Amino acid sequence: MHKPTSPERRPPAAPGGAAGSHVPPEPGTAEGTTEGVAGELRSGDTVVIASSPKAGSGAGRDRLELLRQKLAAADLRVEMHSDLATLRHRVDEALEGGRPPCVVAAGGDGTLNLMASLMPASVPIMPLPLGTENLVARHYGVSNLPEAAAETILRGRSLRIDAGIARFGDATQPRRRSRERMFLVMASVGFDAQVVRRMHLTRRGHIRRISYAKPILATLRSYRYPPVRVEQFGSEADGDPLTVAWALVFNLPRYAAGLAVEAGADETDGLLDFCGLRDGSLLHGLRYLGGVICGRHARWPDVHRVRSEHFRFSSETPLAVQLDGDYVGRLPLEIRVAPQRVTLRLPNQPQPPNPRDSR
Repeated sequence: MHKPTSPERRPPAAPGGAAGSHVPPEPGTAEGTTEGVAGELRSGDTVVIASSPKAGSGAGRDRLELLRQKLAAADLRVEMHSDLATLRHRVDEALEGGRPPCVVAAGGDGTLNLMASLMPASVPIMPLPLGTENLVARHYGVSNLPEAAAETILRGRSLRIDAGIARFGDATQPRRRSRERMFLVMASVGFDAQVVRRMHLTRRGHIRRISYAKPILATLRSYRYPPVRVEQFGSEADGDPLTVAWALVFNLPRYAAGLAVEAGADETDGLLDFCGLRDGSLLHGLRYLGGVICGRHARWPDVHRVRSEHFRFSSETPLAVQLDGDYVGRLPLEIRVAPQRVTLRLPNQPQPPNPRDSR
């Protein structure tokens, strides 16, 4: 596996090609465009607000009713659902009527991922940040203030982006049952994934950033940095496996606490960005952290970076895997890109964050 210092971009993978063949184009939509996706909403259009009772700290949930009122005053048909079967049924009904609804994912990145995995690419999804990190909303400058959210829904823009598809299970044993999960921001195997797993096992209700203190300390005491084997496939593969202590894959150039691990990741290029940190120990971890903060890590010889459509990860130890801040399972794992799989409803200009949302 090669390690380009500044890999060149290429155009997104063509629909139906090797990179995206596992996710077919949505009927009635054009790959690489927002054809079939509602532009400015008009009177009588449907908006479905989907909320997760487990997302984030619970602050600001009173804003959902204010948002509903503002949208109803604009003569939109507004529904609020937390039951997934009901939500999908109502979306299907709206699609049958010929106008894609706008779905509001009210919660954190996990809620947004869930909505993205349930919806066809023709349905625009607006992230309403009520979670802990809200990485997607922060990246695009989406506010959770009812006035700003209503403006985005009514007159915002639609952007088609790639998604990552994580498949769990051993590909060499096809009889074994496998499962898939979607992610929009990033996936990782290593120390941070183990922290997220500990948080998952001990979580009780809403979480804040301080909630991660105990899982981080516990992981610092016990984690041994088992090696992770990384295989790269696709048009840029060189067939040479790699062994690292930390493995991270990015679709968006975002990570917790604002760390720019892969600042050049592009969610519209049909590729995923891999960053592997070779050495594993607390001291090396602190060194890598310092390098990321200073923006120097990308030039280090023990930091491996590459872009591709398809990766496979394995280890003799069943290491934890996290997707967008959620613990989702253990190795082995395959990750592929799904080009232009998700349509987001976004503000025309970045909106200022609500100062009361700092956590």
